[in-house]
Amino acid sequence: MQHVFWLRPNLIAGRSGPNLHPWNPSELAAAGIGAVLSVNDAAAVYTEDLANVGIESACFPLADNAPPRAGDFEHCLEMLPRSLSYLLAAIEAGKTPLIHCTAGKDRTGLTMCHYLCQQEAYSPRDAIAEVRRVRPIALSATGYEGFSLEVLSALHG
Repeated sequence: MQHVFWLRPNLIAGRSGPNLHPWNPSELAAAGIGAVLSVNDAAAVYTEDLANVGIESACFPLADNAPPRAGDFEHCLEMLPRSLSYLLAAIEAGKTPLIHCTAGKDRTGLTMCHYLCQQEAYSPRDAIAEVRRVRPIALSATGYEGFSLEVLSALHG
């Protein structure tokens, strides 16, 4: 499946958004995706098309500023736990989630790092390294690595 990368095979995936690289909901469903989490504004995500093939969806947008601006930190502290709750509920229901933003690298990467810190007890630095192992361009926008460390450290000590 084009543009998809797996944080954990058959458990949690990431991708660029359909506004950058269009997707086919039927192909996503055939590949086992059962839930889509938009961490951008869900541009070009047609929830009815996803629902028609059995894929649920949710949108918990993170700020798209690079470098991050005032207020982005607090916004992430609010949205990341909501995103994680959605991901965990999808996984528990047997619906493999796909996380996306526009490019599938910064906001998607931060969300994946939060998952690793919370669910697999990764440190923030180790979570970033792990996400970059599967998505080398993750957290590469100007100022985003330091911002991610700050956010993850606030959420995970």
